[in-house]
Amino acid sequence: MMLPRVSVNDLTREDTMATDVSIRVLSWKEAAGFVHLWPTHRISLLDPDDAALAAVSPRPDLVTIEMEVADVTDPNHPHAATASDVRRLLEVGAHLPSGARVLVHCRGGIGRSPAAAMIVLVAADRSPEQALEQVLQVRRMARPNPWLLLLADRQRGVRRRGLFPVWLAWAHRQEFFHPVPNRVVRDGLAGRLGWDEQIELVKAQTHKQRGVSHGRHRRA
Repeated sequence: MMLPRVSVNDLTREDTMATDVSIRVLSWKEAAGFVHLWPTHRISLLDPDDAALAAVSPRPDLVTIEMEVADVTDPNHPHAATASDVRRLLEVGAHLPSGARVLVHCRGGIGRSPAAAMIVLVAADRSPEQALEQVLQVRRMARPNPWLLLLADRQRGVRRRGLFPVWLAWAHRQEFFHPVPNRVVRDGLAGRLGWDEQIELVKAQTHKQRGVSHGRHRRA
């Protein structure tokens, strides 16, 4: 599968970098009670049949992004994230004003929204390590979806120490992810893994292996 490569540097940036961006990663239930006062931006990632779970607010000033993305790691799933989905997230992060407060939610706040938050943060000039650390600070139960992260690296034209390799280095130490050999982790951080190898690593992290039980994913 060939995907276009888009560098964040190619996107139009604000003159002031968004170095003080705050982010929250929540489930839809938590977000529903949080969206009315705190955020300047709201990003919802839900299955098509779950669109009614978006944390809506009548506030006219709230920047809203809604995406139909399933929490799956199989690129062939009909509702898996696409290159255009992660491009939207990169564009949001690249245009965040100073002091932005970003609320990201999915159904359970475990897989899709942590990954989306990491993508937004790297577009706002965090390193992948900083993005992962910030997300884990606000959402300890986070298990970021690796397919979203891999797509974002592809869009940014990054292989070495990108979002996916940094996730891989963290995930292989977590019992709820499918184990990965240390050699593979080192190759990933060094940018020595090919696209097909990375795809296989992503697909190995099935919904069951990642230990997430809240989603309802339908296959054609």
